[in-house]
Amino acid sequence: MNDADFAALLESIQQAGRIRRGLELPGRVYTVDAAGHIVLSNQQRDLILDHIEDLEDAVAVYKAKWELATGQEEMIELSPDEINEWLNESSDDETG
Repeated sequence: MNDADFAALLESIQQAGRIRRGLELPGRVYTVDAAGHIVLSNQQRDLILDHIEDLEDAVAVYKAKWELATGQEEMIELSPDEINEWLNESSDDETG
């Protein structure tokens, strides 16, 4: 997969996330030759949305791996003390 393909895939999945969250309307409407509707139960809809979220997570992981592999990002190692400090800071931020 080249950079352009990866960028297109990333944008497609990000757009799906924006659509899912109601931040953007679908850019394309796909139709079939025969008239019809797709009816989904709430459970089916939730499964589809969960799958989209999983895809977004996978894209984030592969994007990070790509950036590490191409030298665009560097990995840093944290000591156990630094990890605990970071966790305490983030929990303090959440509690106000």
